[in-house]
Order: sequence, then structure tokens, then C-alpha cells
Amino acid sequence: MAWEMVNYSCGHSERQQFYGPGAGRVQKKEWMERGLCPDCYRKAQMEKVMADETPVTIRVSLNTANLADNKAILINAVAEGGTYREKENLKALGFCFDRSSNVRDVWLV
Repeated sequence: MAWEMVNYSCGHSERQQFYGPGAGRVQKKEWMERGLCPDCYRKAQMEKVMADETPVTIRVSLNTANLADNKAILINAVAEGGTYREKENLKALGFCFDRSSNVRDVWLV
């Protein structure tokens, strides 16, 4: 275990704790220094997501399997695509974000 200063490619520095054998710590530090600091990385990712021009699509499905028993129809609506930039509009429509599905960035009604 060792604490070392990591000088990221964006110019920021941060003190990090490294574990494992010396050679592994050196490799990890060199790998981290080739990338952005956590704050700059988050900012770059957010800019990438906000620039996503993929149209938002909404898939609607009806589950009538229990219609005879419950006399109810389950309607499932899933929004996909460039949904992050439309986050507030989707919330206003009653959608909520769900990471438990195996599809990335899914909003459900």
C-alpha cells in the first residue's frame, strides 16, 4: 500500500492510494496518468451525453396475460436513445429511470 501523486493528462493532480506489488502500483499509476482526472472525466462524459443527437424512441407493450383474472391490462412504455437531454420532459410524462434492465439508459413509465 502506498500513497502517490498522480499527474493526470488534463493537468490536474491528485493523491491516490495504490495497493499490491510495486510493479502493479507503477503500472496502475502510469495508466491513470494517461487519462483525465475524475472531475474532468465526468465533465467530458456529460458533454458527450448532452451532445447525443440520437432521437428518443418510446416502445409500448401491452401485457394481457392476466386479463381474465385481474381484468387489468399492464401497459409498459420504455424510452430509449438520447434520453438524458430529455430527462425533465420524460419525468413530466411520468417516466422514471431504471438501471436494472440490461439496456443502457432506459426510462420506464
